[in-house]
Amino acid sequence: MRAAIATTALLGLLASPLWAGPAAVTQAGQVQVELSIARARYRAGEPVEIVLTVANPSPREVTFQFNTGQMYDFVVRNDGRVIWQWSAGRAFVQALTTLVIKPGESRVFRARWDQKNLFGQQVPAGQYEMVAMFPAQRSPGALRGLDGPRVQFSVYARCGNAKSVIGRDAARRVGR
Repeated sequence: MRAAIATTALLGLLASPLWAGPAAVTQAGQVQVELSIARARYRAGEPVEIVLTVANPSPREVTFQFNTGQMYDFVVRNDGRVIWQWSAGRAFVQALTTLVIKPGESRVFRARWDQKNLFGQQVPAGQYEMVAMFPAQRSPGALRGLDGPRVQFSVYARCGNAKSVIGRDAARRVGR
């Protein structure tokens, strides 16, 4: 009995995602495109791990063609303005590229955002939106432009040094 309970618990853990942060799924033709990040809130400067999964639940093989070596992209927006784009400043092979996903298989693309904007500056605290793009040109599941899945998250300011300064000022006001 204990072994059955332990096995059931282990299978439940294996079936659950590695993180339970915001995720969004878009159905595009025969494929499912899922964007996920680890959490809904991040401290300023804390890296944001990004995962894009392209799954083929259909019974047929799916072939994607790309005009370059770039198979995905991520954009972070704040109030509709592009703050960061994964592909900015990157060079890609200028050749037709093909990606084949067999039935029941998926491809996972990972990236990390260091919370710096397009100019290399730390972004301020606030609400942000991450958008995934899968820029296939001729395929049954192409996502063009900003049509991909989107997740909302926030960045909050660190309180380390500011807290100690506030505490010191408060102590002066009460005569300590």
